[in-house]
Amino acid sequence: MDCFKLSNTRLLYKKNTLDASWIKELAVLDLAIEEHPRVQKASQAFHLYFFKPGKELSSSDELWVAREITGFVNPGELPGMETYDLGKGTYFGKESQMGEELQLEELLAQEQSLREASEKEFASTWRVSFFRENGLLKRRIGLF
Repeated sequence: MDCFKLSNTRLLYKKNTLDASWIKELAVLDLAIEEHPRVQKASQAFHLYFFKPGKELSSSDELWVAREITGFVNPGELPGMETYDLGKGTYFGKESQMGEELQLEELLAQEQSLREASEKEFASTWRVSFFRENGLLKRRIGLF
């Protein structure tokens, strides 16, 4: 497991559930960012935030579909979306190259494996980041 630095970050996110399409919510986020005069993507990465360890999640549990942004959004300005400011810190995780398909069960199993392989105590919140590096699509599971 590797240690990663997290800088001060502002997230724009939509709440979703495990049984709903987060791809659709990501498209809605991207459109809102593109059309907003004071907001830009801080990077091309996007994130899924989970609030329980994977083995405790049910299909109705909440997750956040999020992008890191620069700029400011007034409360209620983008219906169904909220912002959240993360302070800098560190998190632990594992990075891997994406395959042809993304299976939720695979992400949950990797998260559980990371927790079990470490002697550290982690918060229940964790995230999966998706990004492109050297032309390859990658993901990073991060435990806080």
